[in-house]
Amino acid sequence: MKTILACRPSCAGRFVANRLAEAGLLDGLILESGAIARRRKLERMKRGKGWLGIARVYIDAAALMVYGRWFEHRLARSSTAPRGWNDFPPGLPRIEVADINETRSRDFLREQGCEVLVVLGTGILGEATIDVPSRFVLNIHGGRVPAYRNVHCDFWAFRRRDFENIGTAILYLDRGIDSGDVAIQESISWQPGDALFEIKQKNLQLSGELIERAIRQAEQGTLPRTRQEGEEAGFHPTPGLFDLLWALRHG
Repeated sequence: MKTILACRPSCAGRFVANRLAEAGLLDGLILESGAIARRRKLERMKRGKGWLGIARVYIDAAALMVYGRWFEHRLARSSTAPRGWNDFPPGLPRIEVADINETRSRDFLREQGCEVLVVLGTGILGEATIDVPSRFVLNIHGGRVPAYRNVHCDFWAFRRRDFENIGTAILYLDRGIDSGDVAIQESISWQPGDALFEIKQKNLQLSGELIERAIRQAEQGTLPRTRQEGEEAGFHPTPGLFDLLWALRHG
């Protein structure tokens, strides 16, 4: 079964790609830079705001970028570097794009005979891209649904001390935002005293475990499919400056 992973050049992307490659479950890579998606998101956030609101948007975006790079460095040191996963696995067909929905992405999927497309942290897939893989499009989502949808779900669950809902879901990707049917989802094994960093580290490891299990079940024709209920219940925003300052105080 030909499986392609679409992700950004991040620690999480390297972790999942290398895990799947070592298990013999990965046949190619699409690496999306994310620049276009970030620019579009910034424009959406600025829409309808006055100059003070726009200034706040830029401050929040800059804070998120700095925080994200710092956190990425820490996560790489603990999760990928010890395993020697400092780059994406060599020898696989790969393509680098600015936007996952480029024609080149769809051409690559067709050329590789993609049956299962696994998506991790890219921009939202358009209908034309979703329709290319012959069997499944699976989304690795770092939160339990429907309680936590959109981005930074483990952050919001941790901030609310909603530990039972810190985890990962493997979703059948549809045209909504984290609204697809659930294949597998589980919570992390957290311990009292775990800081935000430990929470994210455990959730990354869980993501790797669940997507490997999902692909094996897809090969066997046993991958579950459960409809979400209450799809709009847990849609959460991108953290801003004050949210990130709180996060720095809590690991």
